[in-house]
Formats: sequence, structure tokens, C-alpha cells
Amino acid sequence: MGSEAIFLSKFRALFWIFLVVAVASADPGAGRQVLTAQWQPSGEHLAMLVGSAEGSELWILGREGKMVKRPLSQRSTLVGWTPDGSVVLDEGDGSVRIVSEDGQDRMIRLPSAAVPISCNGQEAFYLSGDNRYLLSVDLTGQTRVVASLPDGIRPSATLAPDGQSLVLRRAVRTRTAWSTEIWLVKDGQASLITRVPASFVGVQWHPRSDSLLLNYPETSGGWDARVVRLGHPKQVQTLKNLASPAQWDRQGRLYTADATGVWSNGKPMHLWGGDVSRLKLWAVSPDGGRVLASWETSQEKVPAYLFEVGQPGAPKVVLTP
Repeated sequence: MGSEAIFLSKFRALFWIFLVVAVASADPGAGRQVLTAQWQPSGEHLAMLVGSAEGSELWILGREGKMVKRPLSQRSTLVGWTPDGSVVLDEGDGSVRIVSEDGQDRMIRLPSAAVPISCNGQEAFYLSGDNRYLLSVDLTGQTRVVASLPDGIRPSATLAPDGQSLVLRRAVRTRTAWSTEIWLVKDGQASLITRVPASFVGVQWHPRSDSLLLNYPETSGGWDARVVRLGHPKQVQTLKNLASPAQWDRQGRLYTADATGVWSNGKPMHLWGGDVSRLKLWAVSPDGGRVLASWETSQEKVPAYLFEVGQPGAPKVVLTP
């Protein structure tokens, strides 16, 4: 396998783990832990991929505390939510599983050798073999060409909450480093939005589908973030030297998190109550009122807690390893 193929393979793995929220690595000796988590855009439910040495499960937590658990294969990956409130899973075998609120599953199987990169609940998107076209296949198996693409597009995509647009990434190699172009696919056309000086860029859509939050690692080991308004792509807001990727809520309020707690505009929104040496995962709800957090303990366990932002008191224990 060539260096570019290896790079793309690693990028795809990083992208699915990152998605709008955070990165967590599984340790079989540490028991169960939340690997990835994504809030439903409405904020009503929280989807979590929980893994252990014995297997993985999809957990869906409702606002009233009800938890639904579904067993998964070890190759299943949490992709995200559809506009109609279903959870999308990449099954790792060329098929997409769509889990609806009523417990019904739908499957979309892609053509042979194709890899799903996103799904809106009715169509699963993938790249042509030469990565020059964005294609889709629907629930009936019918395929169509969505848009033609420039050379170098990577096999990953982030769907807008309204299901009408996709963001793709294009690798750009200079003599000294890699950078990433952010391309928007809308109404059958692909257009360049911005370029980021990093080989890995995580994308979060604003709930109104009009802006992008781009997180990327900096050379010192921290994170930088950019906010790009699609109507004014040259007017970029930049955050630097973050401890972890930034997130925002449906109002466009930016949040960051570190060993002490969650912050917004330089002010503490919620403090953990003690320093956390290794914050593994955090995800703020669309209304900004709740945050899921997970960190390693001194016993090498990784529990997960749901905090009510700004409210004192013990958090809800979501997972105990």
C-alpha cells in the first residue's frame, strides 16, 4: 500500500472517530467506555457508541433519562443523525444501518467495493473508484451521480443538518507540508470554501446549516479552530491554543473544554469540580444546557457523566466501566 493510500486510510479512521465531537481510544483492559457521542440536532437524544473487549453497543439516551441499547458488530461506526431523527451506522461491510426512534432498522447496501462516507436517511453517499465523482445509492438500490469532484478528494464527508449539503476534504501537498481544502457540495455543484494548514480537519455544521466549525491540530500538540460563514467565507473567526476541539450550540455560541471544565467566550460555563488530567471526550448539547464528559480515573477506568451546565450537584452517571 502506497503512502497516500495509508494516509487516506488513517484519515478516514480519524474522521469518523472525531465527527463534530471528540476522540477516544479503547483499552480492552479498562472495560466499557464511550468511544464517540453525538447529540441529535434537536437536542432530544444523545447517541453513543460504547465499546469493550466483548463487543460494542449503540446507546441512545433520551431527555427523560430513558436509555435504549442495541448490540453492534465490532466494525460498526457511529456516523451521525439524519434530519428526521434516525441514527446512522457504518457497518464496515459496505452497508449503512439506519436506526429509527421506533426501533425499526433500514439498510442501504452500497455497490461492491464502495465505502459509505455519509447518509441522510434516504441515500448513502460514496465516492467513485477514482474519487472524481460523488455518488449515492438509495433504499431501493438505485444509484445516481451527485456531483463531479476535483482530484484528491478524500473518502469522508460531513452532512449538513438539513440534509441538503455535504462538506468534503481535498488533500493538497506542497514541498514542505500537507494542507486541506474544504469543498461544499450543494445542488449538484462542488465549490471550494477555504483551505486549512493541516492534514486533518474535523468539521461541525452549525444547526442552521449556514456555517462551519473547522478543528485541526497545531504543531505544539493543541488545537486551533476556525468558524466559516458560508455566505461570507473570507470572514473567518479563529481560536488558537485549545486543549481540545471546539464545539458550538444551536445559537452559535462557541465552547471549549480543558482539565478544569467547559468555557465559552473566556467564561466558565461549567467546572468539573477538580482537575481532570486526561479528558477523553466531551459533547455539549445543542441548547448548551447539558454536556457529556468522560475522562480517565486513577483506576484506569473511563466513566461517562452528563452534567447540567451551570447547575451544582452530582452529575448523572451515564456509564460505569
